[in-house]
Amino acid sequence: MSPFFGPRTISAMDDDDEELRRLEQAAAALIVKGDGLRHSGQLTEAIEAYDAVIARFGEREELLLAELVSEALFNRGVAFDNARRFSEAVASYDVILHRFGKRTELPLVEDVARALCSKAVSTMRQPGRFQEGLAYIVEFYKRFGSHRGPVFDKLSAITRELIDDLSRSRGTSKPNTIETSPPVSASPVAERPAPNPNYLFRQAKKRALKSVLAPAGFTKGKHMFVRHISGHYHGMEYQTSKYGGEYFVNLAFSFDCVLPLSNGKNGNFVPLAGYHLLDCLFHARIGSFLPGRYQDSWGFDELSGPALDAQVAQHARDVLRVLDDTSKKWADPATFLAVFPPDLLREDHRLRIEEYHARQENRPWDRPFPIRECLGKEWTTDDFNLAFGCASIAQRAGKTALAREYLSVAGAIGAEYERQALPAMCDRVGLPFKDEHE
Repeated sequence: MSPFFGPRTISAMDDDDEELRRLEQAAAALIVKGDGLRHSGQLTEAIEAYDAVIARFGEREELLLAELVSEALFNRGVAFDNARRFSEAVASYDVILHRFGKRTELPLVEDVARALCSKAVSTMRQPGRFQEGLAYIVEFYKRFGSHRGPVFDKLSAITRELIDDLSRSRGTSKPNTIETSPPVSASPVAERPAPNPNYLFRQAKKRALKSVLAPAGFTKGKHMFVRHISGHYHGMEYQTSKYGGEYFVNLAFSFDCVLPLSNGKNGNFVPLAGYHLLDCLFHARIGSFLPGRYQDSWGFDELSGPALDAQVAQHARDVLRVLDDTSKKWADPATFLAVFPPDLLREDHRLRIEEYHARQENRPWDRPFPIRECLGKEWTTDDFNLAFGCASIAQRAGKTALAREYLSVAGAIGAEYERQALPAMCDRVGLPFKDEHE
């Protein structure tokens, strides 16, 4: 039997995922606590909060936990810098370099670059160690000089400015110290570099995952955030405009017995983590579901960090509400099949052909399409995908004859490349395909 069918059981991995989400939330909460204490000047208490994260999660290898540990180590270094405990700050940055220096994931590579720059500055601030600090900046350029991106570009610019500023400061009456250099709190590297809007947007998405989506069962997939719940697949995507400065919020829904519809036609069969929007049975933009004036996109290039965080998190909550409601509506697959019988799919396809000819002849068209009326005007689907999806749902329910009827509809209404892909798609999920158009 195909792995797409049969009863779904909660595996040990599901338990592991739930435990990982709980640990991530706990680590993030401690970091938020430490940041609040640090910004209020309670540096000792802040360092204790960061130490709790490092002690509890420091040996975990999972990426999101590793990012949180790296963030705790970096912020602990900043707290030591603010307390003018520079040697301890260097030690904290050194832990990042030691633990994550060989990791290849971009967020950790960026953290290592930040830590190396901050180590350089904290070293320079110690009497007699200016040249040693310069050596760390040289090391930064050797390791990261060819890297491109907002974080690396900003760090490169900051290090160039620091070399000039700190070199000038050595011409004072205290040549072996840099007491006349800018105070720690004003240093551009003591805090993380001022990021550009794209970086802020990426960070806002990370925080929305941690605070809103992960507690609801979502994980970060290759193309979008995904979850598997109650026999359904849910997807959410923050889609950045190709023109920059704004983004769209997409959501997607499918039944877990339906293979990835876009990848499936190409012969590629991916796990849920590899799904993108068009692999799902239907999809929409969140603006369609929001009250008041429809809004399709939102800007992020002029928002402050907190305002952007609030906006991105609210969109995540809006998507959760819509997907939860949709799962309740289609909780019973038999109800879904009853709403979309084969004859309705045939009628919808016939009307779409008529509407196409009407547009070609500049004739008015005001007749509703049955699928859109039944599914909801907010959602978008494809006739072929819906027919194949219904066949998959019917097959799982043990209704083989009905599955064959849906497949007949799919074969009749699909484009040429879809009809060619249909036999392999059916074979993949154990559907009873019979080519009636040979």
